[in-house]
Amino acid sequence: MRWSKNTKVSRSLPVSESVPREGHELLTDMQGSEFSLARCSSTGRMNEPPGARWRVPLTALTIAEYFRDQKHQNVLLLMDNVFRFVQAESELSSLLGRLPSRVGYQPTLATEVASLQERIASVAGAAVTAIPAVYVHGRRTSPIRR
Repeated sequence: MRWSKNTKVSRSLPVSESVPREGHELLTDMQGSEFSLARCSSTGRMNEPPGARWRVPLTALTIAEYFRDQKHQNVLLLMDNVFRFVQAESELSSLLGRLPSRVGYQPTLATEVASLQERIASVAGAAVTAIPAVYVHGRRTSPIRR
């Protein structure tokens, strides 16, 4: 779906540990424009069990699909952070006794992320559009000063 100032966004679904500052600023800017916007969110704190954190983006997608399929509304899905989903699944995999891959992630990584991404789609005049944030574990974005 192509987004423009005339696109009606009916729902915004932040998915995160908390509603991030950047997401809040984006929603505030959109409310002041020609976008029609209502918001609901799905959050999971890092101190929750991995099963609960793993379900957060899946729950948000189920909510988004409801508004897209049943209410025929466009949905903007702000996903912060996809790595937390992968990390929670990795913890679950360890608890289930699955051997990790050579790089240390769960053997079902590709399947799990693909199934999450495949649900973000347009159907019959309504769309779920996602803006995912991806945290790269162990990478520094600024040089180290000594």
